Amino acid sequence: MLVKTLVKRVNRCLLQALILEVQLLHTHCITSSIMEEHTRPAFDSLFLMRLFVFLILLLRRQKLELCSSVFLGYNFKAFPDHHGPDLGEVLSMQFFKKQANTVVRFSFTSSFRSYTQVIWSILIDGQPCSDPTTIRTSQHQSDRGNTVTPGTLAGICRATSRGVIGIGSHTVSVHIIENTNNDDALTGWRTTSLLEAKELCSP
Repeated sequence: MLVKTLVKRVNRCLLQALILEVQLLHTHCITSSIMEEHTRPAFDSLFLMRLFVFLILLLRRQKLELCSSVFLGYNFKAFPDHHGPDLGEVLSMQFFKKQANTVVRFSFTSSFRSYTQVIWSILIDGQPCSDPTTIRTSQHQSDRGNTVTPGTLAGICRATSRGVIGIGSHTVSVHIIENTNNDDALTGWRTTSLLEAKELCSP
């Protein structure tokens, strides 16, 4: 992590230097037209040196991994008079990650109920997120109350146990990974459940 942070700082410094060189070149174009003839050779030497540095920075700039936020997709499911499974997959979708140096934000909005304890988790390609942490929520009731609670399960993921989520096609899914006593869990009762994915620049 320390190495990645240092690289990012160096890249920012190079980008700032690139902007400065562009400003200097612009100033030169204006200034050179009003300079006296005997002063031009020395200034032209300085200009050539700056141009050389500018080209090096430009080449370096092309290698920087710039990113942008991209909405990757969504999927929804309506549960009018019934609900999702008591264990296993609730909802899933495929998405295509377009950039290498990004993380993905996942969110699942629905309604939830548990008679004892139920844990809902977002999985990527069948695996829980490991970097920075798992994306899951739980509900626990000790009196077997029939309270259905709306909510959103959301989090950011960079990698799973299989590695970094790279460029390409992936599957995100919402699973009930634990249901104590196999009780009658509710997901999305009379609710339109929405699953979304968005690619974000890595902090």
